[in-house]
Amino acid sequence: YGLSEEQLTQINLIALHDAGYRGAGVVIGILDTGFNLIHEAFNHPEHPLDVIAQWDFINDDGFTGIEDGDPESQHRHGTWIPGTNGAYAPNELLGGAYDASFILCKTEDVSDETPIEEDYYVAGLEFIENNGGDVATSSLGYIAWYEQSDLDGATAVTTVAVNIATANGLHC
Repeated sequence: YGLSEEQLTQINLIALHDAGYRGAGVVIGILDTGFNLIHEAFNHPEHPLDVIAQWDFINDDGFTGIEDGDPESQHRHGTWIPGTNGAYAPNELLGGAYDASFILCKTEDVSDETPIEEDYYVAGLEFIENNGGDVATSSLGYIAWYEQSDLDGATAVTTVAVNIATANGLHC
């Protein structure tokens, strides 16, 4: 397991892997900053990362990697997430669900926090649902334009979208 052994042991995922549960048949949607998938852990000859759909909601195109004009750190955080979930480099790094399929959504512009990113997030959730996603994951948060009272589980745009997506059967 290499670099991921300690964290996967903490959450008992290695025991699940040993029992045959490695994410096969599960489609994981990721909403984040973008994805630089050139690392060998995404391209192992025996087990490349299975990306079934991707969309860049910032640039409105089908490529979620590094593009001209992206800030230098645009892809950094987003790349870590499929690494944590889907990496496959035996003895170096194994993700928790390396047999899963992935839907990648570039929704977060690291150059500035603006309300349109919530719209990208909502569109990303819809994209994940429309492409057969079972699970959506993100570690994004939008708070700069909200008051504390808006954080009630029913007001923030992304909260409403997640509530709808989960009602539709997507695990968020």
